[in-house]
Parts: sequence; C-alpha cells; structure tokens
Amino acid sequence: MKMRLFPTLFASFFVIPGLLAQAADAPKADSRLAYTIKTDPADRKVHITATVGGHSRKQVTRFTSFGLRKKVKIGVKTNDGLVTFSYQVPIDQAAFNDPFQPVLNKDYFAGFMSTLLLAPRIEGVNFKNIPLTIETPKGWRIATSRGVGEASYTLAGLKDLAGTLVCAGDYSTCSFDLEHKGGKTSTKCHVAIRGKRDWDDKEFVDQFKRLVRGQMNYFGGSHPAPVQFLALHLLPKGGKSRIPAFNRRVPGHDTVLALQAKPRQHFEFLGMLAHEHLHNWYPYTMKSDLGPWFMEGLNDYVAYRGLLANGLHSRQQFTGMLSKWYREYLYCLKHNDQRLMPYRRGMIAAWVFDIELRRTTQGRRGLTDVLRNLIDSKPEGGVVRRSHFLAMLNKVSGKKMEALYRHLVEDDGAINLATHLNGTGFHIAAKTPAIEIRPETDAEKKLFEAILSE
Repeated sequence: MKMRLFPTLFASFFVIPGLLAQAADAPKADSRLAYTIKTDPADRKVHITATVGGHSRKQVTRFTSFGLRKKVKIGVKTNDGLVTFSYQVPIDQAAFNDPFQPVLNKDYFAGFMSTLLLAPRIEGVNFKNIPLTIETPKGWRIATSRGVGEASYTLAGLKDLAGTLVCAGDYSTCSFDLEHKGGKTSTKCHVAIRGKRDWDDKEFVDQFKRLVRGQMNYFGGSHPAPVQFLALHLLPKGGKSRIPAFNRRVPGHDTVLALQAKPRQHFEFLGMLAHEHLHNWYPYTMKSDLGPWFMEGLNDYVAYRGLLANGLHSRQQFTGMLSKWYREYLYCLKHNDQRLMPYRRGMIAAWVFDIELRRTTQGRRGLTDVLRNLIDSKPEGGVVRRSHFLAMLNKVSGKKMEALYRHLVEDDGAINLATHLNGTGFHIAAKTPAIEIRPETDAEKKLFEAILSE
C-alpha cells in the first residue's frame, strides 16, 4: 500500500477501507483539510476531491475509511505545497452500509457522508473547521442536517463530517424552530420533500410540526436532539427501491429518512413517521433490554395515540389501526409467525396496559405516566429492565401488576383481548376481527374518554 510520490507524477492506487497508516513526516502547524463533493446523475457516480495543506508531498500516502465498503482508486497530486486526492464512488447498493441504501433516481442523490469519505491519516493532526462544498447540477436544491438550500458548510472535525446527511435534487425544503417548554431552548428542524405527491407541502410541514410538537409535549415539552432532519423521498407506485425508515444518531445530529410509495391521505403514512420519530425518545433517550415488544410494538401504540391526541388522526382512523394490528396478531397466532409476533403482541400489550391503568385509577393515570416517569427516573446506566418497568406499573396503578405483565409479555398463550375491552366502549365485531367504538353506558363513556385522553 505504500508508494512514493514524485513532484509531477499522478499517482493512483487502491485503498482498502479501514486501513490506517502513519504519516511520513511531522505535520506543520497550519494543517488544513477541505472537501468538494460533486454528483452527476448522468454517470451515476459521486466525485470527491479533497485538499490537504501544510504538508510535504510525502506525507499523505494512506487514508482512513469512515464506512465505505468498496475499494476505490485514489488519484494523488501535489502542487505548491498542497496535496490533492480524488476518487469516485459509484451509486449502487453494494457501496453503502446497511440498513441505509442510496437512491439515485434521475436527479436525486442522498447519502451519509460516512459512506463516502476517506480522510488522510496523518499522525498528530486533528483537523478542525473542515470546509465542505457540494456541487450539483443547475436547479438542484441541497438539504443537510445543517440546513437547506446551501452548498457550502464548515464542519467541526471529521466526526461531524462523517455524521452529516446530504441530499440533493428537485426538493421542496423548509426549516423551522420548535421551542421547548419554557422557551429558553429549541430544536431546529429541517424538512426536505421530493417526489410526486398529492398534498400541499406547507400542509405536510404543518402536520409534521404538530406531530413533533405532540411527542415533545407527551414527554414533558422538550426534544432530545438539537437538530432534526427529515428527508422524505416518495417513490412512484411500484418502485422497486425499498428503504426502511430509520434513525441515525451521531453527536450533534438526529436524522430521519422515511419513504412511502402510497398517497399521503393513506393514514398509515403519518403513522409511519410518528413511529420512527418516536424512536428519538426510546431507544435514544430511554434504552431498554425488554426487546421488540417494547421498542416496536409499544412504540406503535404510543405513536398512533399521539396522532389521535393531536387531531392528526380521527377516532375512526385510530380504531382502524387497532383493527389492523389485531388481525395481524391473530394471523401470528394462527401461523406461528415469530418474526412479526413481538411487534403485534407488543402493541396489544401496550393497549391493555393503558386500559388497565386507566381502569384501576378511575381514568386519572395511564401508560403515558409510566413512560414519562421512566424517562424522568432512568436507572443507573440508562437501561430500563423488566424490574424497572414492572415497578413503575405498580407505582402508577397503585396495585401489583406482575401477573398482568407475565400474561401480556411473557406467556405463550393468547391474550384474551375481549376480556380487557369489557366496559371500555371498545368492542370486537362479531363477524370480523375488527375493533368498533360503541360506549353503551355512562361508565363506559367515561372510561373510553379517559383511555383516549392525553
């Protein structure tokens, strides 16, 4: 991997990601590093050029990868004390780390910089204030977790550079601040939307703001991330690319990338965003060893309940999702689907916990109180375990709930949902496994309203 560079020679070689090397000579005090990234949909490649100043030509011979999985051919030049290195990264699935996979569809490019960048390995140098310039075709908009509509950024070191999400294309973009409770701090939000859609962009941004604000209020009025970046790319119906919504967390940033091929008026669309965004609180704020029933199933219930509480979903839509999840739970029972079961059983468990907490406290307290208290009193190490969750259930309800926990979470037998719905105003339809709202007495109406309250 070592090679000597001569003043007028263009040197190229292969770098295996992750390989580190030491510099040949001691660096000068004015060491600096700058990147330019150019994307071209015509050749389906990303072109990266970087300059290193303050070094002799012998000092940049090896590089550190931040996650690139492919070998790349690097060209190195020296001129007037500057070392310039450049390489190309093809946009294909193999070049990027799972679970993120890039999309290049006509004029669209998105990528975590960690999947693109190589940095010069020079011992004793900690590059700071790295200029990043993004060159895109005329008419493109640029959005990053730093902001939208700009092409140049100054980043605070290699970690910051590696943690920046960059998108470019014919985006509609928007930025706004969400003030935290008390008004002294806020979270900056950037939204970038691309693709054929059947709603007004301002309408969607307003709904996303209500979604985030609702979750902030649910957990006490603040947001755990200083920056929120939603890059939304809508694939055409029948599109083959499948990119799961996910959270990526690095110091100083929190990003969500969500895709959905269905029209926005399909009410599961906002539910998907609510579910993924709720992961900012758990596992980001409240880690757990309780497994997918808690992190995914309970997450579903809380996310959709939040949409209902903030008026983004109607009661009919909410009960429609309860029906869907219940049917899928019955499917898992019938077919012994152990992959989906924790998610759907977890949703049923969360719903029943909420019902029984409301029932035992005459509607005054519910699952909301359990989750808020767990965040406010996180155990040592920040990991919520069975004992912590059970202790909080007992405290909020005022009674021992271990038997209910074992039945809902740990037992192999089916959950008898009809028993728990008795007296709530929710009913399971006689002919189909659908959930209906039919509060029939004053007591049922009171409990029903309590279950659906914040």
